[in-house]
Amino acid sequence: MFICYVYERSGECIAQIEDLVGIEIEHEMSDISSASISIFHDNPYANRSILKKMNKVVIRQKIWSQEFEMFSGIIRGIQASLEVVKIVLNDELWILSRRLTHNAYEYRNERLEVILKRIWGDMNAVAPLGLEFVCSAPDLVPKKSYGKKTTLLSILKDWKEKGYEFRLFGSKLVFWKKVGRDRTQGEFYKEYSYDTRTPDNNTILKASMLDDAQEIINGVGDENNIFSKYQESIDEYGFLEESVSLEGKSAEDFLQEAKNGTQVFEIEGKVDNFFEVEIWDIVKVFIHRNNDLMNYDGSMEVVEKKYVWGDLPKISYKFSSAKIWRLSFIKKLQKMEERIKKLEQK
Repeated sequence: MFICYVYERSGECIAQIEDLVGIEIEHEMSDISSASISIFHDNPYANRSILKKMNKVVIRQKIWSQEFEMFSGIIRGIQASLEVVKIVLNDELWILSRRLTHNAYEYRNERLEVILKRIWGDMNAVAPLGLEFVCSAPDLVPKKSYGKKTTLLSILKDWKEKGYEFRLFGSKLVFWKKVGRDRTQGEFYKEYSYDTRTPDNNTILKASMLDDAQEIINGVGDENNIFSKYQESIDEYGFLEESVSLEGKSAEDFLQEAKNGTQVFEIEGKVDNFFEVEIWDIVKVFIHRNNDLMNYDGSMEVVEKKYVWGDLPKISYKFSSAKIWRLSFIKKLQKMEERIKKLEQK
């Protein structure tokens, strides 16, 4: 059973909707999450006073006598047909995509948490953001600047590739170093697998991999123009350098991670319980094919959760093996998949 609670911006609960005819939920890591619920027109709550844009909605699943939160966000809009009303939702991170800096900022040798708290404070002074910002980012940033009219969300996402993540916990937005719960061993061990030798036991529905020389870097200069290189990688692939901002990372550590590029997997797991794992959990993944191109035996991070309600509810998780600082590589994989689909349609 699913229950949808609707709140006015004042915080007062004005509706408890139980006669739902559709639910879709998609949680994403360090980005805007989305959801939708559908009801019939004859539902007593199908009216503009209840389904007002920017009202808050909480979706909970009732299991026995307990309720578990699946999604919390705001009403972005309404899509209606002659039969069904679909309420489109985003979590509160969407608001940060609509808030712009009114000042330009430039910092040198400043701690990241000081930079972000200053920007957050200035924007909150213009108009309340409605969230408490909890930031733990002590890394020293050699140089950073942001111009006017930069969205607050893009500023936070700017640091995803440097090993930082952010997540909503109720009315708190927490920004910190990657701290995924390790479930590759111990009491909460979780494994997803695909093995051509034992197909009946597979718990992976889809898998894709991208391994690209574009991601290999074996020569880099830091902010002080001190050049470093990784000779073993140069001997194997040739000299491949790139102009990058180390953002507090040593050149040696950077090259250790980039010397062979980044082989990225994206996995969609077969699951029966929406609450089985959470965004940021680190789980064990095993893939065995008939060649070594797709074989994998290691850990991956949960980067997406989806739920689609229907006669046969579909629950899926997406995992990635990408280093957080190279997470934009996933976007390249998505673009490659889009190009393949277009070619198949021709």
